[in-house]
Amino acid sequence: MVYYVLLYLKLEKGEISMKKFWFIIALALVISAASYGMKTIASQSDVSSTSSAGSSTLAPVKEVRAAHILVDKEVDAIHIRKDIVDGKKDFYQAAREYSKCPSGRNGGDLGWFGKGMMVQEFEKVAFSTPEGQISQPVKTQFGWHIIKVIGRR
Repeated sequence: MVYYVLLYLKLEKGEISMKKFWFIIALALVISAASYGMKTIASQSDVSSTSSAGSSTLAPVKEVRAAHILVDKEVDAIHIRKDIVDGKKDFYQAAREYSKCPSGRNGGDLGWFGKGMMVQEFEKVAFSTPEGQISQPVKTQFGWHIIKVIGRR
């Protein structure tokens, strides 16, 4: 999702044409759909082999659903997070109010994503933050993020 945001920002700045923007989006969707089909097949075979072996170990998290708030300054991220944790602000309202990412319009929701889909710093924190928790601010090339993990699967 972050890559789509970066692409959108390039479009807004006039660095790419509308035609190229939609070509890249369409290509990414085709690749994503093909990849999803392969993951589904692998997941079904993993479940079959695990259940037949009688293993009780939990499968590793393959995807995370997260929302985020993206701001330019660390100090802003720290204050916004504190207001959320202290109950003064709702995470999703704060995303709509403060986030410079287009996902802010949707409360910062980035949907489900797997490993390798986000920038490394963001991914590391998203996959290590417990479900329902809000991360400490994390710096990426886009700015400072506050991440809320919504789900894990």
